[in-house]
Amino acid sequence: MGTIQFFLILLAFLSSALVVYFQYIYKNGKTSRLTYILLFLRFLSIFAVLILILNLKINRNVTEVVKPKLILLADNSSSIKYIKQDSLSRALLQNLSSDKDLNKRFDIRIFSFGKDLNTGKILSFDESETNIYKALSEIKELFKEKNAPLILITDGNQTFGNDYSYFKSDQAIFPVVLGDTTHFNDLYISNLNVNPYTYIKHRFPVELFINYKGNKKIKTDLFVSNGNKIIYKKKITMSPSKNSLKVDFLLPALDKGKHFYKIELKPIDSEKNRINNVKNFSIEVLDESSKILLLYDILHPDIAFWKRTVESNKQRKIDIKKIDNYKGNLSDYQFVILFQPNQKFKDILSKKINMLIQTGTQTDWSSLNRNQTYFKKEFLDKTELVSPVYNEKFSTFLVKDVNFSKLPPLQNIFGKIVFNVPHQDLLYQGINNIKTGMPLLATIEKGKRRIILIDGENLFAWRNYNYLENRSFEKFDAFTNSIFQFLQDQGNRKTLEVKFKPIFFENEKIIIRANHYTADYFLDTVAELELKVYNKDLKEEKTYPMFLNEKKFEVRLQDLNPGIYNFKIDVSGRNESFQGKFKVLNFDQEQQVLHSDYSSLTKFADYNNSKVYFPDTIENLKKELLSSDQFKAIQRVIKITQSLIDWKWLLLLIVLSLSFEWFIRKYHGFI
Repeated sequence: MGTIQFFLILLAFLSSALVVYFQYIYKNGKTSRLTYILLFLRFLSIFAVLILILNLKINRNVTEVVKPKLILLADNSSSIKYIKQDSLSRALLQNLSSDKDLNKRFDIRIFSFGKDLNTGKILSFDESETNIYKALSEIKELFKEKNAPLILITDGNQTFGNDYSYFKSDQAIFPVVLGDTTHFNDLYISNLNVNPYTYIKHRFPVELFINYKGNKKIKTDLFVSNGNKIIYKKKITMSPSKNSLKVDFLLPALDKGKHFYKIELKPIDSEKNRINNVKNFSIEVLDESSKILLLYDILHPDIAFWKRTVESNKQRKIDIKKIDNYKGNLSDYQFVILFQPNQKFKDILSKKINMLIQTGTQTDWSSLNRNQTYFKKEFLDKTELVSPVYNEKFSTFLVKDVNFSKLPPLQNIFGKIVFNVPHQDLLYQGINNIKTGMPLLATIEKGKRRIILIDGENLFAWRNYNYLENRSFEKFDAFTNSIFQFLQDQGNRKTLEVKFKPIFFENEKIIIRANHYTADYFLDTVAELELKVYNKDLKEEKTYPMFLNEKKFEVRLQDLNPGIYNFKIDVSGRNESFQGKFKVLNFDQEQQVLHSDYSSLTKFADYNNSKVYFPDTIENLKKELLSSDQFKAIQRVIKITQSLIDWKWLLLLIVLSLSFEWFIRKYHGFI
């Protein structure tokens, strides 16, 4: 208590005494014992009121010892159970969390992870995905102090997310590896790329990446089956030096509807893990004939090229019209090809239809720049030859490299193209195969409209060259078919839109989501949606209501046996429905490997200046944590400011003293 506070209390005391003196003693001839009792009670009341008004504070220091946090982060994915390390993982977690010395030294916090980070020490090992990087990132956000070591208990196998081996942590990291660190011969399919849609009587491309881990040359077979029928087969040869392989092939789409395919590598000798030899995918085959319009003002061999490549798919027809003679209706066509447009194309360019614009040496760029706003070309009045350079990062739609670098050059007008809207370049212009940065083939998506620009003529030479190389037009026509599929999408919105994966794993959460719109395309959140699921082979039918979750209707299906399921979503009270199909596989992506990813964990530990520990060296890890000077308790002094006397006690004193005084005075007839 300071000097000022002391004098304030003294002043309050004297003031209270002076007041009661004048009330009870001064000019009061006789005093009695009762007078002094009343005087004392009045003094207490006045003194307590003054102290309450002054609200005097005092400061005191409290010393607190803060232990460093020890974070235990355990892998809760099903891969731990699959490699029979679940009991050991639980024992390790129990050992560390209940150790007396560690608890005395650290404030232990326990987390588990699979797809997401979770709190608590109960491990079920039922997570269908492993995202180590995400778990480490969230721990880093939760514990920003560096004085918080982290023990990561995992097999190191990640099925989802960024590469954790290059994750830099602020905390000290101590990975504990579970499982066998010995690597066996393994042949596996690492990646699969395929468009989800194709058209009937069309051959669709499939891209497959195969990897091999082993110490000898091997030969095997690749099979692709649709149901019980093998539709593609290929011999595969790999070795320690040739341990990765890309396989491209075309498959026929003969029937309309959803089709499921299985890609399988024949297991090699001594291969323990055969689950990763299989990949499943699905294709939606559309039976949708389309009409395309080509408008021109000058004759050129490229016009015949467009007719041949369009009609290579029997579901497509092309009408070729001279711009002067065209009087038709654009709504009869899915998209239009504008060949070397000039001022005569002004009205067509203003229409809201998907289009492919091919320019060349006869293009009137002045009028083309005026009559559309998507791009313009700053051009000179001279021509140039440009070669195609393939953009491997192109992602608008799936397209294969048909050896673009070897194709003959195209001819166009020299200049720089500037886009006014977002776009993606599939092909760049190159001179001697050196990319100039100028687009040769670019895609534009703005709202529901899609546009492709090809800045060059003599495309017929590309198709002819590809035929000479492959003795077939198939590969090149697959490339142009990808362009046509992109342009044919009219972006028409339906009042019931459904999103779902065509293939699920047995232990995966099966989620189907839907949006329902009113007639004027406002989001409808009051409709009642119901989903019916039917398995023909198992003769099972189940009905589920769909519930609203964040403005989307959603249903989560559980306990579905492996098989193919047809489903239908109905909107109650309306003649609206959606039918679909999905497949549940007897497969777990967490079972892709039978050993720990020791190399990634070692790389991760080295990157964070640490080392990898094993279950049988856990005592060494304890000793390092307990003996390290890096993890020390912090002693801090906390300054606490509080009232000299709690206002509640002062208020109680005032009430009691005034009450007693009033009763005494009332009893003796002074009031």
